[in-house]
Amino acid sequence: MRTAPGKKLGYVILPVIIPAGQTEAEFLADSKTWQTTWQVVQALRSHDAGIDNSIARAERGDFSGKIEIVDMRNLQTQTQLENTGTKNNPRGRATIGGKDAPAGQETLPFHVDELMRGIYAKLAEKCGTRLYWPQWAARLGKTAEALKQRIDDILDSEDSAYAGGQKAFAELEQALKDNVSTAINRQGVLNILAAQAIAMPVFAALFGVAEYDFAVNNAVARSLQTALDAILRFIKEERERLETLYSDIRAQLGESQDDAFRQSLIKDIYQNTIKAVYGEAAAKTVVYTPIKAVDFILRSVDNVLKSEFDSSFDDDNICVLEPFAGTGSFVARLLGGRRLPPAGEKEGKRFVSPAALPGFYQNRLWLNEINLLAYYAAVANVETTYHKETGNWQNFAHACLTDTFILNRTAPDFHDCMAPLAKNRENLQRQEQAKINVIIGNPPYGETDGNSDNLLNERVRNTYGKGNGEQYIRAFRWATDRIKDKGIVAFITGGGFLTSSTATGLRKHLAKDFSSLYIFNLRGNANTQGELRKKEGGGVFAEGSRTPAAISILVKNPAVAEKGRIFYHDIGDYCNRDKKLGILQHNSITTLPFTPLTADKYGDWLNKRDDSFSQFMPLMAKTEQSLFVNSSNGVKTNRDAWAYNVSHETLRSNMQSMIVFYQQCAAERRVIKDDKQISWDSTLEADCLKGKAAKFAESHIVPSLYRPFTRSYLYYSRQFNNSVYQMLQIFPNLGDKTAENIVICVNKNWKNNGNIALIVNAVPDWHCDGDTECFPLYRYEQQGDGSYKRQGAISDAALAYFCAAYPDAAAEITREDIFYYIYGLLHSPQYREKYKNNLMKELPRIPRVKSFANFQAFNAAGRALAELHLNFDDFGGKSIKELAAQAGVEMELPHRTLHSADYRVEKMRFGGRPGAKDKTEIRYNQHITIKNIPLAAYAYAINGRSGIGWVVDRQQIKQDKLSGIVHDPNAYAKELGDPAYPLKLLLNVIYLSLATQKIITNLPDLLLE
Repeated sequence: MRTAPGKKLGYVILPVIIPAGQTEAEFLADSKTWQTTWQVVQALRSHDAGIDNSIARAERGDFSGKIEIVDMRNLQTQTQLENTGTKNNPRGRATIGGKDAPAGQETLPFHVDELMRGIYAKLAEKCGTRLYWPQWAARLGKTAEALKQRIDDILDSEDSAYAGGQKAFAELEQALKDNVSTAINRQGVLNILAAQAIAMPVFAALFGVAEYDFAVNNAVARSLQTALDAILRFIKEERERLETLYSDIRAQLGESQDDAFRQSLIKDIYQNTIKAVYGEAAAKTVVYTPIKAVDFILRSVDNVLKSEFDSSFDDDNICVLEPFAGTGSFVARLLGGRRLPPAGEKEGKRFVSPAALPGFYQNRLWLNEINLLAYYAAVANVETTYHKETGNWQNFAHACLTDTFILNRTAPDFHDCMAPLAKNRENLQRQEQAKINVIIGNPPYGETDGNSDNLLNERVRNTYGKGNGEQYIRAFRWATDRIKDKGIVAFITGGGFLTSSTATGLRKHLAKDFSSLYIFNLRGNANTQGELRKKEGGGVFAEGSRTPAAISILVKNPAVAEKGRIFYHDIGDYCNRDKKLGILQHNSITTLPFTPLTADKYGDWLNKRDDSFSQFMPLMAKTEQSLFVNSSNGVKTNRDAWAYNVSHETLRSNMQSMIVFYQQCAAERRVIKDDKQISWDSTLEADCLKGKAAKFAESHIVPSLYRPFTRSYLYYSRQFNNSVYQMLQIFPNLGDKTAENIVICVNKNWKNNGNIALIVNAVPDWHCDGDTECFPLYRYEQQGDGSYKRQGAISDAALAYFCAAYPDAAAEITREDIFYYIYGLLHSPQYREKYKNNLMKELPRIPRVKSFANFQAFNAAGRALAELHLNFDDFGGKSIKELAAQAGVEMELPHRTLHSADYRVEKMRFGGRPGAKDKTEIRYNQHITIKNIPLAAYAYAINGRSGIGWVVDRQQIKQDKLSGIVHDPNAYAKELGDPAYPLKLLLNVIYLSLATQKIITNLPDLLLE
């Protein structure tokens, strides 16, 4: 672009032609029409933050920015405008569809306002906002890594010149241990300093307005910047690098931001700085609560305050805490959100009235956040909302940087008022004394790590029981205790606790601890398959979480006589995400039909169990006699892309490379996050920081079953597998192979979604057929000379259990018979249907059928099924045509001799079209199609997916996004010496599925003693 002499402003005009006859929808959806427009807008925005501001406004329905839409057919000269009195405003001149269209032009059937809004919406959709943030992420990451490395070098230096920096670092580390977590280590402090260095200039540029300076007014920012400055004094090069970055950020952001623009950037800033400091993997774990869900929760809390306590957020005795703030959505919406409007009105009243807002903001509202970057984003979000609502900038003094789970515990006080984060600690002490009676938010997900507070863990175990290690369950415990005898806990969490067996204690105590429980099941479990997955519907967190979700509004009201009243509402089957969010947007707990529930003796609220199930012998139990002597989870690596591969050679190369990189880190006792080099977990990080050595061993590469009908190789190592559990007693590594065994894998997380068990003869993965619990035919005991002794794994009690049922045939019954009887019985549709609610909450218990003849029938069926399932890829020397004939399908092949390359598979596809698959046809590749597949073959399913579906899913080339490692089934076929292996596997599993269903259909009726 060139600027005319004396001119500082100008227009870039992007012409768009509307073809005759196009509807508005067709016009807006025409990618050819708009492609160049979006490209130009994206290019211009990198030069002018005002354009980005305009897009951010357009997303919110505000079209007052720099982007204007003009109907070019009706442009008039300035003189004409003056004569007609029309203002010089392109929006005022837009007359699409008007009567004054020039002769020869077709009048368009569009209303200008509707078309303008459509174009703005499309602009926001196609361009999004703030495209330069992802581009800066790489640069931010390099800056952060260089800074951490340089500070690390200073800390290790013996030069006395660096003593001041080392002292400042030590003081900061201790302050972080006192404020945030006792588990904070050197690497954690380095990450926090890097976060401070790259995030603060961004927040300063956005919120360093004349009347309010974020970096100066926020106590945490001020403390950390002081500590960072004390260290930066010694590293000139990094200071210069940071100053250049700061200058670029200020230039990009400009000086004309309004509140809407600031808030539209907060999440992008957070997401990309997280990525820069902690890596891509960490950024992917960030989940944002949909605002419509936040508003539903706040409206529901507001309802409960009124109905149960005759109170509101305006009242001086109501004190609110968001303990896991993230970017502060709940607090921000509480300040700026509204109740549902009364009938006939467009807008409801505010949660907090304008008169009460200043006092509420300054005295009765708190938030906590453990992650520094999220903490800054939350504070900025809340302060901007307050400014937007009141017109005043006011420091939010009640934001604390801390791990909420350690609060209300004894912690050291600061004696030196100048110590880092002293003000933060004062705020924490004030918060601990505050009478918090409303706790809201979205607790963290995932399992508790080894750094968690032991006192809280003990409290969870003593009340909810073992197996409740998920973070959101700990949040229930903490919040329940924090509000003491009166108040409200309102969370959106994972929904697994509603039905899982491990949450029995949680459900019992929630009903005991609260007077009223409102549970809204949002479902959305993406860890299911087939029809069940469709019924679960979309997840309200979109791609951010695969777990089901639930909203819990829990009320402690000591004035209510009846305790533990449970009210339940289910979102319903087949609801997509948009429909779910729409329901949340227009409702609260008072407008939805909640159904009363009663808990049974097991603490179940839903899917209640059959009591007769408890009379059967369990597969495995610690407190009573069981059928098996031992069992084990499948192997959990926590680095599947690295530790598994279908190619032996690829696995060897990957693990050799990763172990070399690990050794370099361990030598320096420093964890370097690089997804292309290694995949860390807490156990391996601990080994690294201790300097524990590692060495690649070829003998650790063993055959494995990764998923149903999916051969793979595993690097079988205690150090590089997160957990091997008891698997080394089932499949001990003999140096060049694993010991022979046969194992029944039971899905502990079964959801009534197909068969509950699969038999295997290789080391299974933790998720082989769900959450896999393995019951072996044999167990191995290591002898003093290092050898292994094989023994039966079916218990004496099991043998006695069945012999007592059939005394006349007791001499004929073997432990092996019992093993295969179990496998046959677990395939009984009658058994699964009758005890489905039990099986979804606990491991199977095995009944005895009435007659020995039926016992023999289930035993024979189990053996026949095992023969099929163990030998799923033993093709018996058959050709592909013979395998096709055996499966009863037809193949469409080229009319020529097939070569090795013709069998290469990239991704198999079903016939038909998207949304209307034809499962009678599978297009193996461009040369080969399988037709007339019997639909009955799809009835055989494991963990919600048909056997055929597992083959189609796994026999494709996939690349892991983080590591770049490729899974290529053709490599396995090549190493096997059979390029047609994937095709043969598919044909054989079609046959296997039909044969399995035939055996299952012929099982005897479940007649129990």
